[in-house]
Amino acid sequence: MTDQSDPIQDSPTQFIIEPFLPTQEVHLLAGTSDAGKTRWLFSWLLEWQQGNAVVGCKSYPVPWVYVAGDRTERTANRTLLDMGIDPEKVPIIPAFGKDRKTKRQLMEAIAKSGARFAVIEAFQRYIEPPGLSYQVTAFLDEMSCYTEVSKDFPEGLTILGVVESPKLKPQERYQDARQRVSGVSAWGYYSSTVLLIERKDPTAADDPRRILYVCPKAGRRMEIEGSFSENGILNFNRKTTEIDLSKIASKSFSFSERCIRKGRVQ
Repeated sequence: MTDQSDPIQDSPTQFIIEPFLPTQEVHLLAGTSDAGKTRWLFSWLLEWQQGNAVVGCKSYPVPWVYVAGDRTERTANRTLLDMGIDPEKVPIIPAFGKDRKTKRQLMEAIAKSGARFAVIEAFQRYIEPPGLSYQVTAFLDEMSCYTEVSKDFPEGLTILGVVESPKLKPQERYQDARQRVSGVSAWGYYSSTVLLIERKDPTAADDPRRILYVCPKAGRRMEIEGSFSENGILNFNRKTTEIDLSKIASKSFSFSERCIRKGRVQ
């Protein structure tokens, strides 16, 4: 477990990263299994922990924890070592395999850690199957309750849930990046900020370039281009493109209609 005493903020702030990750909310990080979500997470979390800017935005570090919900702690440590990161610098709650936890056990472990920011891999695994719209809505509603100030979380909790997005052909994708999360539209509707990582060229399997879509529920949306370094760290620079929301609705609706006819939308 890493020492997180400095430069952590002593007083509550309104953001984890200003302006796109407000505190005491449930956020999502989405992407396909090979998008590089975890490798980006580890790199920016360590920068954020030191109070350094993330994609050019101001950081407000607080006590945090990473929940390894889709891999063993050994695998998580191997990923860190492969990136040249000392595993001791990352506070991990193992929650896979022999360490698998129920939703209640997971939240108790986060509370016991003293974290005010929890990054939870395989966030969707804690939903009641088969993960229909009302079940996702109820899950996000319940998770939102944990963000409030309480006995377990006396300064509140901010959650970043890591989820999958489907591999689709370019012409099949929703135009709105908030809706490109696997499953039902409730994911994008009931979460706060959605961060989505996709290949810049979705037809090229060996393309190291990625696009980070930053999609707050309220506020300016951004597209940020990045790529993998030689040691496998995914970095995004601050050259951004604002997303024109006026061009989204018609294309998203046309794809939604096709999915409904095929019985793919709940």
